[in-house]
Amino acid sequence: MDLESIYTNRRRDILRLLLHTGVSLNEAEDVTQQVFLNAYERPAMAPREGSLFAWIVKCARNLAINRYQRSQREISAPAERWKLWEETIADPSKSILALVEEQQEYELLTHSFAQLNMRQQQCLLLHGQGYTFDEIAVALDIPRSNAIYAVGAAITALRKALKAPVSPSRA
Repeated sequence: MDLESIYTNRRRDILRLLLHTGVSLNEAEDVTQQVFLNAYERPAMAPREGSLFAWIVKCARNLAINRYQRSQREISAPAERWKLWEETIADPSKSILALVEEQQEYELLTHSFAQLNMRQQQCLLLHGQGYTFDEIAVALDIPRSNAIYAVGAAITALRKALKAPVSPSRA
């Protein structure tokens, strides 16, 4: 039997076999057409001995399986979830000792920051976000001089708590 006669006479049999294996009708028709197209374009791949129909059925099953496996590949996680996961992953460029030191520095800074009074904390946070002294005063409804003093006092208290040397430009 040649390829054209198999297509006209046995195409429905191949469709039925694919449908019995759980392939949808549309997918079965696509697979059947693709298998016959592949066999037509590459006749050297066809078996020299044996049944051409059996070979086409085997090719159709394999193609259906490959398509199914490709459709079942991993689905990418949403970008929001990746961002959450990335925050929990340790930086491979840092050693464990550096990570521990960084954690201790963070704890010391948060403890020192907590020792400041509420006004100093508020002023220092706003100053760290780029607010000017005038904007800090307006935001907290305090005089400008109080905003300047609170920021300066907070920085001095943090330096003292962290034992950071005073830079010559600020002295």
